[in-house]
Amino acid sequence: MPIGKYLAGKLTSVLSANGKLGDDMSIDMSTISGNGNLFLIEGFLSKFAPLDKIASVLNVKALEQISLKDVKTFFEFSNGKLLVKPFTVKVKDIVMEIGGLQGFDESLNYAINLKLPRALMGTQGNQLVNNLFAAVNAKGIPLKPGDFVNLKLAMGGTIRNPTIKVDLKQTGETLADQMKEQVKDFAQAKIDSAKNAAKDTLTAIKKQLGDAAKEELRKKLFGIKDTVVVKDSTPVKNPQDKTKESIKGLFDNLLKKKPKDTANKQ
Repeated sequence: MPIGKYLAGKLTSVLSANGKLGDDMSIDMSTISGNGNLFLIEGFLSKFAPLDKIASVLNVKALEQISLKDVKTFFEFSNGKLLVKPFTVKVKDIVMEIGGLQGFDESLNYAINLKLPRALMGTQGNQLVNNLFAAVNAKGIPLKPGDFVNLKLAMGGTIRNPTIKVDLKQTGETLADQMKEQVKDFAQAKIDSAKNAAKDTLTAIKKQLGDAAKEELRKKLFGIKDTVVVKDSTPVKNPQDKTKESIKGLFDNLLKKKPKDTANKQ
């Protein structure tokens, strides 16, 4: 995961995956699917472009470098996309709920709910919040900013060049509500992955059948007959011939009289 380049600390992870290897034994990332979790016991995150973007837009220096502890995330991945299920990060008095979708190509589509103390925001950040409240009030909805502001962020772009859209979080709106698009997109990725797997299996079966037909035709053209060979390279006999030989051997043994037996009878 790209975030690993910017994270220092202790973590543990469980991962289950399946997919294909290419002809050169390298992993075909487009076929990889699975799930897992990552538990950050204690860590320090810095110089991470998505976090820096949030810190810059909201004018919050406390988010430029953050110390994290006991953060656990669960994820699924399929067809080149990774779905990060909602998890919570707490930094000082800031609470962030994060979830969304990212691609193996490092594209981003995340939803973030942010509870932010206005005291931690600079002049630029506070002006942004005032503008958001003014826009809502202009629609006839009376709202006043308090000491804390609840924001919802839509993050796109890429890990190295993220984009962000900021809005006020509506009362009762959950991160799951905001992630409907990402969940739908990932569901389609899983369907596409299953279709591709079925297509690959069908192609492999057709190839096997084609190879078998070619081999059968080759044998007919060159008059090659099938023979079954045992370890000593002796052709296996017809089962009927083996049965006849067994019966003949049985009668031969019954008719034979050993010299010792004859002497005893005399």
